[in-house]
Amino acid sequence: MGDTSTAVRDPVFFRWHKFIDDTFVQHKVTLDPYTKHDLAFGGITVTSASIDDADSKVSPHVCSVGNNKGLLTKQKCPTH
Repeated sequence: MGDTSTAVRDPVFFRWHKFIDDTFVQHKVTLDPYTKHDLAFGGITVTSASIDDADSKVSPHVCSVGNNKGLLTKQKCPTH
């Protein structure tokens, strides 16, 4: 599990993450639901907001995509 390039091929990796996920869920169900007070940010007022058109454009990215043999290929990232 120490090497990220091979961790997903290690069966212990999935068992460990399942254990962590289950532990988190067990803790989460013991908590009370959030109240409006918990989620309110009193005293904060948004006075203006804007979007800079130059920063909002999406540029194509290249992803490293691996197969089950550990080989990496470069290809355009999928868009959703």
